[in-house]
Amino acid sequence: MQARTPQIPRTRTARQVCDTEKIPRPVCLFTLTRHNGPVTKKIDTALKDLTHALEKHAQIVGLKPIPLKKAGRAAAELRSAATAYATIVEQKTGQTNPFIDFLDAATIESLTKEREFIAARKAAEAKAEAKAQAKAEAKDSKAGSEA
Repeated sequence: MQARTPQIPRTRTARQVCDTEKIPRPVCLFTLTRHNGPVTKKIDTALKDLTHALEKHAQIVGLKPIPLKKAGRAAAELRSAATAYATIVEQKTGQTNPFIDFLDAATIESLTKEREFIAARKAAEAKAEAKAQAKAEAKDSKAGSEA
């Protein structure tokens, strides 16, 4: 018979892991803590606040007679939560605010015109193809009726 290994509890503290696995304490504690743990916790908290503010805003705006004062307060809370989240993410990752538009008006206009041009060109190609197909079908029907 094999000897039963003792069951390890599901949640263990760093001290319990170090003691059971015989890992030197400084190495164990360094490897078990998350890198930039406090900042990540700040991001998680800010995300939770942002989600809560967004849900509250959606709930208030979804009412039939929209209470303007409550909607204004909810919008202000949502803006402050979004700002807090963006600030914390910028501190952690160095990325700029994800809630602002990076494109200026001229670039957006240029991209819109380019998209319209591409759509018009595809429509013209489809129209020309349909015309050519109709011409080929008419030619085939004439050849079939003569035979």
